[in-house]
Amino acid sequence: ASARIKVTEEMFEDASYIASRISNQMMTKGMLFLDREIFSGNGDDSSNPNHIYGLKGAATAFDATKAGLANAVDSANIGQTGYLADAMRVQGSIVDASKANSDQGSYDLNVIYMNPVTAYKYAHTKSPDGNYIINTLTDGTKLMAGMRVIETPAIGTSELFAMESGLAEVYFKRNPIIKIGQEDDDLSKDQYTMVMFLRAQVLVETENKKGLIYVADIDAALSSITKTASEGA
Repeated sequence: ASARIKVTEEMFEDASYIASRISNQMMTKGMLFLDREIFSGNGDDSSNPNHIYGLKGAATAFDATKAGLANAVDSANIGQTGYLADAMRVQGSIVDASKANSDQGSYDLNVIYMNPVTAYKYAHTKSPDGNYIINTLTDGTKLMAGMRVIETPAIGTSELFAMESGLAEVYFKRNPIIKIGQEDDDLSKDQYTMVMFLRAQVLVETENKKGLIYVADIDAALSSITKTASEGA
């Protein structure tokens, strides 16, 4: 991946610190871009070689039936989201309830990723048992259904993503580096081009994809674990 910006010679002359400042900003934005790519990158060796194969594409979709918890809660509202997170953990633990007695592996989901807006709502909303959906410990650690909460804008407000830490690894094939040079009409415009390059890869073994559980639509997932009117009667 790469990021670029044009910088004029006058900018360097007028403020000697500008190159360092821009370099720092490019590095910060580059890391934010990488964060988004790690989660939702749509890399393809043929059509998208400059993008990463993201975790979302590798994850297993949440399935209430596989978790054995279809129609398990009374109502589909924000207060029940903690139960949804529990259901995600259960699916990761048993993989498929219909094959619970078979040798299909078991994963201990211990981190859950969500948008900061979503995390704020859950930290200020109580579940039916009277506890907040997200519990904040004295050291600032946030927990939801026993999983550590990690907030990132790389995830949409309607999404949740839980996994067993260690199942996915990020490899840097080339550490971030910034180069400065002139291209095209830079010389005639008295300017330079600053470009940041990096090469990274996310590795998840095929079998371990079952330990990455993705919810694309929180409301729909809540509905899938909610009893129908006839069942609730």
